[in-house]
This record gives sequence, structure tokens and C-alpha cells, in this order.
Amino acid sequence: MLAFIGKPNVGKSTLFQAITSVPVKRSAIAFTTIEPNQGVGFVSFDCVCKELGLTCQPRTGFCLNYKRFAPVKLLDVAGLVPGAHQGKGMGNAFLNDAMRADALIIVVDGSGRTDEQGEPTDYYDPLNDVKFIRQELKQWLKSIVRKHWRKVLRSPEALFEVLTGLNIKRDVVAQALSVVNEDVRQWGDEELDVFVEQVLARGKPMIVAFNKVDVPEGWERFKRVHCSLPLFPVSAELELLLKNAAQHNFIRYTPGEAGFEVVKPQLTDQQLRALEFAKQKLEVLGTTGVQQLLNSVVFDVLKMKAVYPVATKQFTDTKGNVLPDVLLLEPRATVKDLAHNIHSSIAKNLVKAVELRSGRVIGANHILQHRDVVQLLFKH
Repeated sequence: MLAFIGKPNVGKSTLFQAITSVPVKRSAIAFTTIEPNQGVGFVSFDCVCKELGLTCQPRTGFCLNYKRFAPVKLLDVAGLVPGAHQGKGMGNAFLNDAMRADALIIVVDGSGRTDEQGEPTDYYDPLNDVKFIRQELKQWLKSIVRKHWRKVLRSPEALFEVLTGLNIKRDVVAQALSVVNEDVRQWGDEELDVFVEQVLARGKPMIVAFNKVDVPEGWERFKRVHCSLPLFPVSAELELLLKNAAQHNFIRYTPGEAGFEVVKPQLTDQQLRALEFAKQKLEVLGTTGVQQLLNSVVFDVLKMKAVYPVATKQFTDTKGNVLPDVLLLEPRATVKDLAHNIHSSIAKNLVKAVELRSGRVIGANHILQHRDVVQLLFKH
């Protein structure tokens, strides 16, 4: 799961709606989002159907212009303000929600028109948001560890229990411990700082969505800024406009592409002006940046891979549907992990598999690659 986080009024909910098509409250009033919105977005990659000379029949997601779109869960978290770890704004509720995600997308207002509280202003540095959000996460996580410190001192294993309860994997905790003195009894505040920073960097990787680059100030700012985190220029409003037009069959638009085709012959003057505006913006920006943002989080930051499970050598399921499914798996996922993702009973009877693009027979512990097409073979 990916989570959109940021202060109020930076366009988080607009970005979430543009990606998921889930209608959400959008307002200039702080904390419009209280309960986190949940939805499904789609990452895209070159589909194998083109090289195989096949026509996809997706059961989940879709395929457009030989681009396969695979589903990923998304969360739009309530707006964060400085002091959240002390209970300000939505406080700990925000931080608890954020920890449910595998990666965090920090959305900032690239136009610089909202201050750190989300109120209207001019000339605000949007990268200040990145600093205070990372600081809030760090201070909150430190407070959680300190709360259980006596227990940790009695048994270092308790540190693993506390953090895995926050959806942080055990191996992430072990890697973070290896950077500092593993004997927690010798820790001071400096060691705890380093440990928490390592846990967040490894367990909750972050990427910045530099939103509102369709506004001239936003685009000019983006060209000048430097950030220690991966930084992506996006226009949530432009993506939402194009998605809405495509859903009403006004245009043909593939998310992530640099243009669109008008397919409805008769449009109102208002609709024509909106599409002309979109065309002009894309000529400057190249794309809305939204699809590239999602793809980068999943494939570059989390390093996940998309794998097609099929039942036959003809690249179909048992009902004859061509390449019906594609699953997003973790970097070290094996054939057995793929089987488990489908159903635990399938994994029990697994013997081996065939990677159909290469024709290779592979074992249950073989580590899969991005865009593999796998026929699972079972005991009879």
C-alpha cells in the first residue's frame, strides 16, 4: 500500500481522486480529510502481449496501447501540521495511518501558496514541508520506542515486537540495528536518533510529489529546487481533468502519455477551452507526471516486479482468457511466493514452474524477474 501524506491544502485529495477516480472531499478548509480515503490506483509497464503477438484479456487492471496497468492500494491520509507527534492537528491518528503503508508519497504545494499550516500565503518554500514531515515521523517513532524502553532493556527482542506492530518488517529493524551499536543498553539519544532514521529510510521509503506545476510559479520553482528525496513534478488538477474527459469519451488518453486525442466531434466552448488549456500545459510539462510518480514508487523505490501467472502454455487461464492476471511481488519473491499470493492451497501442491517467455523450467525457490510469465505445475 502507498500513502499520500502532507499538510492541508496541497492537493493530496485531488491527486488521490485523479489516480483512483474515487470522489473525495476537496476544500480549502484544513482537515477536510479526517478519516483516510482508500482506493486503488494502477502502475503501468510494457505489457508482454506485444512481443508475444497476443491480445490481453485482463481480469484486474487493463491494457492500453500495449501498456499493462496493474492495481495497487492507495491511502489518502489526513493533513499533517508541525507538532503532530505532540497531538496537534490530527496528530497521532495521522501518524498511525501513515504507518500502514509500504511507502510514503509526500505531497507538497509547488506553487508556494500555502504556509506550513496549509493557510494561504506567498513565497513559501515547499521543501520545508518535507523537512517537518520527516521530523514529525522521526519524533513520533522515537516516542513509541521510548514508551517501551524498559521492556526493550529487559529483552532486546521487544524492539522487534514494537516495530513489527507498526508494519515495519523484522529484517528492516535488524538492518537498522547493524548501523548502530546493537547493545541497546549502551544507547543514548544520538544512537536512538540514528536507529529511527535508519528504520524510516529502510522501512518507510519516501518520495516527493511536487504538485501544482501547472501553475507557472510551481514549474519555475521545480526547475530550481534540490531535494535529498526523489522528487517528481506533478499536476493533480491536470490529470483529473484528462481522466474525467476520457471517462466521458471526450478524448482518448493513456495515463502517462504526453498527449491525448479528441474523439467527440461536438464539444461546448467551455469543454474546448479546458482541453486547449490541457494541451498547452502538456506542451510545457511533457506529462502530468502522475503516472510516472506511481511507477517510480513501485518499481524504483520499492523495487517490486510484475509477474503474470497462467495455467497453460498458450498464456491463458483454465477458461482460455489470455494473460488475465498480473501480480505485484516483492523484489526477492520466488515461484512459491507467487503461488502463495494466488492461494495457500496452490502453494502446498506446487512442484515447479515454467517461465514461458524463455521456456525455462524453474524450481519453487527460483527468484522471479519483472514481466515473467509463469505456468505453475502441481502434484497430480
